[in-house]
Amino acid sequence: MALDSTELIAQGRPVGVLDLTATGTRYPNPLSIEQDTVERLLGERLTEVGGAIEWSTEATAVRVAEDGAEVDARGADGRPRTLRCAWVVGCDGSRSLVSKAAGLPFDGGPRRRLQVAQINAKVDWSLPHHGDRTCLLLDKDRRSAARPAPAAVTAASPSRGSRTRHRSLR
Repeated sequence: MALDSTELIAQGRPVGVLDLTATGTRYPNPLSIEQDTVERLLGERLTEVGGAIEWSTEATAVRVAEDGAEVDARGADGRPRTLRCAWVVGCDGSRSLVSKAAGLPFDGGPRRRLQVAQINAKVDWSLPHHGDRTCLLLDKDRRSAARPAPAAVTAASPSRGSRTRHRSLR
C-alpha cells in the first residue's frame, strides 16, 4: 500500500496533513506491507524454487563467500549442522548474523520506553479520518499511529514504562 499523506492530530484536534511524497525518484511514496504478507510471499517463492522453511532452527554462524554462503544451524533436536546455500536472507533484526557476516553496520540504537502493539480491527472513532491515510495521534506522553489495511485499520500505540495502557480512539 502506498502512503501519500498522514493526518496529524494533536491532543484530539486535527492540526494538518503531512505530505509523504517525494519528487524526482522512481518510488515517490513510502510503501507499507504487513509482516505476515511478506512472510507468506517469501514462503511461497521459496517453495516455487524448491526450498523449504525449517521452523525451530537457529542460525549460530554465517560465513559469506563469493559463490554463496555457509550457515551453521541448530535444529529443534539441538544437533548442530552446516548448510551450504547460494544466498541467505537475514530476517533477524538489528543483531542479524547475516548483516554482521556481510559487514553491514547497524547505525541505530535501542529506543527506551517504546512498546508497540499491532492489531487488525475496524475502528469506530469520532476523529476526522480519511480511509486512505495514516493518522498520527500526538499527546503529551504518547504517540500513536493508525494506518489503513485492506479490510481494517492497524493501530500501533507506544506507551511509557512497562505497563500497557489502552485508551479508546473515539
